[in-house]
Amino acid sequence: MYKAKVLWPRVIYSSILQIFVVAIFAQDGTIYPLDAPAEPTAIPLGTGGVSDQASPESWFRQWGDPMARNISEATLTPFIPKPGTANGSAIIVAPGGGFRWLSMGNEGWEVAEALANQGIAAFVLKYRLFPTPESLEDFTAWMNRPRPAPADTSNEGKQST
Repeated sequence: MYKAKVLWPRVIYSSILQIFVVAIFAQDGTIYPLDAPAEPTAIPLGTGGVSDQASPESWFRQWGDPMARNISEATLTPFIPKPGTANGSAIIVAPGGGFRWLSMGNEGWEVAEALANQGIAAFVLKYRLFPTPESLEDFTAWMNRPRPAPADTSNEGKQST
């Protein structure tokens, strides 16, 4: 009976760990089309379009988050703290995405909302991007294309002259 009592915590912890491991590897990296969200509070920055950008701005969802690509006109979207909670600080949030898309959900709007809830005025910058193929299928193929290995630019092991 004593051994059974000792083993139960191990079984429970092991089961919980297995559930988390399965959930981690179950992330879906598939790219799904997404309609452009309404951005009624976005402030156009007057950058104008990109002259040689043939593909229009488009949105997609990957890993559950909205992403934007082919941005040609920059905007700032304000996330202002509730009255009485502002502390006088402000920040610009620039979502990442390797200059090919912007991860607007988890690296933009969610960050700005969290900052606004702490009294910090946050402005999400939707900045212009390198153009990508227009269709989602072509974009996916373009992202998965083989790329050459980066050149070795380190000075390690080289003698200076």
